[in-house]
Amino acid sequence: MTTFGHLGQDASIQETNGKKTLRTTLAVYEGYINNQGRKVERTTWFTIFYRHTGIAPHLKKGSRILVQGEHSVNLYKDQNGQHQIGQTINADMIQFLDKKPTNETPQQPGSAQGTAVPQEDEMPF
Repeated sequence: MTTFGHLGQDASIQETNGKKTLRTTLAVYEGYINNQGRKVERTTWFTIFYRHTGIAPHLKKGSRILVQGEHSVNLYKDQNGQHQIGQTINADMIQFLDKKPTNETPQQPGSAQGTAVPQEDEMPF
């Protein structure tokens, strides 16, 4: 699955069985006009897990990111006993989409895996 949206919280790092994993939430907004001419708005929330924890300080609430990974749906009961659906993405790739980094420091464009996009003067053609 590939999707993009805004982070609902700062990324955190959790450790399970000695393995560290980055965790955050992503809000994906959808808006459209239905057949009756009414505007329909919906936000879908995903819990994101990512194995590269070094980018956690750069993933701040409100940041816009693109995520690619395996999507899963989990059914559970909330505190009030109501059935809920939780959606998770085990990310293979996270890419920053903000024009300006949220931490105010210069950053190479590209994915969070460290693959920088060559600048114009570095392009071979």
